[in-house]
Amino acid sequence: MSALGDSENAPDASGSAGASGSVSAPAERLDRVLLNAARQGDAHGSEATAISVIEAGLQRHPEATDAEKLPLLVYLAELHERTGNHSLAPSVLDSVGALELDAEARQALAAELANADELRRGLKT
Repeated sequence: MSALGDSENAPDASGSAGASGSVSAPAERLDRVLLNAARQGDAHGSEATAISVIEAGLQRHPEATDAEKLPLLVYLAELHERTGNHSLAPSVLDSVGALELDAEARQALAAELANADELRRGLKT
């Protein structure tokens, strides 16, 4: 469920494409945040650094839409679970569940939402 492989399609899955088909500036920046976090967390094995990258990225871009934030939050929950922080992972997943997504965004982000559901089920076992 790593973000590294998923992020290649992040601009298409962000739900933020405008009428011209271009991705918004915050979405592009959050895509870069996700790529950087995945590089740290997956390629370098530094989950703590990846968590910091995601948290800083979300703070720097409060104007991002819920659809743009979703992939980062799902990966953040996964990172908390991988680092054994079993109290923060459910909290982040609760944030994912509280995001306001329209039907189009839910369809575009179906894989991310499925990852969040899988993580939540894994926490209950």
